Formats: sequence, C-alpha cells, structure tokens
Amino acid sequence: MENTQGKPYVLQLDSFDGGGYEYSVTIENPDILSCSSVRDYGAVSDEPIDGASYTASFTFSGVKAGTTEVTVSAQSPIMESYELLYTASVDQNLNVTFTPEITVSRLLLSRYTSEEDWYFILTREKGEYFLTRDDTEPPYQIDASVGDKIYEILDRYDVKSWDGFSESTHGRGEQFLLEIRLTDGTTISARGDFVYPDNYQEVMKKIVSVKVSTVGR
Repeated sequence: MENTQGKPYVLQLDSFDGGGYEYSVTIENPDILSCSSVRDYGAVSDEPIDGASYTASFTFSGVKAGTTEVTVSAQSPIMESYELLYTASVDQNLNVTFTPEITVSRLLLSRYTSEEDWYFILTREKGEYFLTRDDTEPPYQIDASVGDKIYEILDRYDVKSWDGFSESTHGRGEQFLLEIRLTDGTTISARGDFVYPDNYQEVMKKIVSVKVSTVGR
C-alpha cells in the first residue's frame, strides 16, 4: 500500500478539448515518485465539447526519499509539441519539491538576406533532439548535447530579453524570426526587418558555430 504521508507537488497546465494539448508524464524512477491526474472544467457541468477549456492537474506523491527526473510532454494536432523538464526531490518525510531544469525544448530560427535563406528548427522529444534545416525535409536526430550548448548561448547573451522585439526599417541586412520554448515553460518570440535586438549578430554567429553531430546517419 502506498504511503500517503508528506506534502505532494501539484502541477497545473491549461488546455482545451478538440485540439488542445494532451499531457503525458514520464517519471525516470517510479520507485521514488507516483503521479495521478484529473481534468477540471470549472463551472462547466455538461459533457465536454470541442473548445471547452480545462485545467489538467497532476499530483506527484512521494514513495520514498530520493531524486528523479520528470518529463511532461505536451502534444497537439494543431500546435507545436513541447516538453517540460523537472528534477523532483522527495525528502525523508515524503514531501515533494520540483525544480525546473532549463534547456531548449524547441527553437525555430529563420533568417533571410539578399544572398541566402537560413532555416533551422530544433525540437526535443523524449530526451532526444531532432533538427530540421529545410521545411521540405523530415527532421533527423542529432546529438543531445546541442540543446544545452544552444541554451548556454541564449543565457549568456540574455536572449530572454528579446521577447516581444518586433521592429522594421528600410535598409540592407537581414530579416529574421526567432521562436523559442524552454523546458521551464518560458517562451521567447522576436522578429526584425533590418533591425536587431542587442547582441544579435554575436548570438547568430555562436548558434551557427555549434557543431551538430547526427545520430544514426
């Protein structure tokens, strides 16, 4: 019989029926942590219909003392998938705490110049990374260290501060679109037409210089 002593951790995520995110949880070591989930439609008492919003609540209860990685995968037929990543700690009294682990969950970067177009999508799925360099070709698996390497660049140059940047002017240079989702839930969106946020050129050089090793090719 499971020991129910201790304070659990509750994670709440929003979604909606008929295309919203479906969430699944993977616990690296289920001997340490268990999970149960419910959907809360609020005041809606009738049978759920397409478009009905709800809160998905996940309750994580301690089984025994220790730490384990927890991955929450969000899948949708109409929106881009992503992952959240945590380290769960269970103390001797079975109290559960969660610490977000931050790396890249998804990154889209498009750059357009008079000489070339550059397209790059990095996605994280079940701890593995996949790269798309051309939107007409399927993604291929790459070395998982690439996600951490790119996050180090984003963190070093405070790319989070770019969120909301959207400026344009007449001139020469490049147009860009950058969309990022991190594994702690942070999202960053920036775009510019011949106008760039702080440290833009340096960040682009660093990202391009990251060595990408393929897996299974």
